[in-house]
Amino acid sequence: MFICENVTDEGDVEGEKSEDDKKSFIKIPKTLKRDLYFFDITKKIAESQNDRFGYKFAAMIVHRHKVISVGTNLEKTHPFAARFGRNQDSTFWHAETHAIYNAYKNGIDDSIFSKSTMYVVRLKLKNNKGQKHQILGLSKPCKGCMNCINFFGIKKIVYSIDQDKYGYGFDIIECK
Repeated sequence: MFICENVTDEGDVEGEKSEDDKKSFIKIPKTLKRDLYFFDITKKIAESQNDRFGYKFAAMIVHRHKVISVGTNLEKTHPFAARFGRNQDSTFWHAETHAIYNAYKNGIDDSIFSKSTMYVVRLKLKNNKGQKHQILGLSKPCKGCMNCINFFGIKKIVYSIDQDKYGYGFDIIECK
């Protein structure tokens, strides 16, 4: 799990401050910087969505540092969404299956999926002293979405975790 409060322009993350060392920094590996970059883009996509149910989801598929597809939760049914629903009543688009379908529909090859990363973000509304604002929520893919992700061979999923006092963060699933 990766939890981040402040990222400097150089890509360093401000760490916990001790009394002895008020400016401790942790160096972030390039792959984690890249994950943070695309995670933030996915978060912006989620922010732009309708929050009719008090939450917003977005998913993005990235291959070789390029966005190849985006998906969001939709109140629409589709045979593809129904095929990978977590149960027979789950036929609406989930962001993950929507992103995979959009990529597939646009001719993305199976070999590309297997070398891609999926980013998934959930935003939920929090009421703080009468003011509503959006915070990250857990967006670990459901069973149906994981079936779709595995079927298309996506090997890495970066998803948001519940926001708390540490700021925001994400976790990573590495598929075999």
